[in-house]
Amino acid sequence: MESDILIFAFQQGAIVTGKILTPLLTAMIGIGVTISIVQVVTQVNDATLTFVPKMLVLYGLLFAMGHRLLGELAMLIRTLWDFSGI
Repeated sequence: MESDILIFAFQQGAIVTGKILTPLLTAMIGIGVTISIVQVVTQVNDATLTFVPKMLVLYGLLFAMGHRLLGELAMLIRTLWDFSGI
């Protein structure tokens, strides 16, 4: 019985991690590729040129999607609590 709970917890944790990180990482990859293309075209190599836009997009996404992401985490905790039978 204990192994079923652990397997279920890890499975659900991996699914929720994927749901939370996929939009954030997709946006970061898109911004990174776009900025890399701009750097190649303009031949400007500055570290802040890549860091600042990525952080702004990340904060914007967290602000816009934070409620949904926290809802996913809360649902995971509720599901694991119900499944554990404590």
